[in-house]
Amino acid sequence: MWHKKEERTPEVHREYLKKLEKVKTPEDARALHKEMKKYKGGSGLPLPMRYPDAPLYISSTVAAIEIIIFIVILNIKY
Repeated sequence: MWHKKEERTPEVHREYLKKLEKVKTPEDARALHKEMKKYKGGSGLPLPMRYPDAPLYISSTVAAIEIIIFIVILNIKY
């Protein structure tokens, strides 16, 4: 069930740095992240690099919830 992870050699690290320069889309970044995670101690790519629109979606959702709460509070008080 659990697979032993391979050690990441300096050559592999250089290869991933070259691949990182070619990453243009979030889909490419997610694929590269998945490849990098197979190595021992491989941290992969940071979340904002893999999902660049996530902060927009999160802040929009929070703003919508705040507006709904504000409207509900106004309706309860008046």
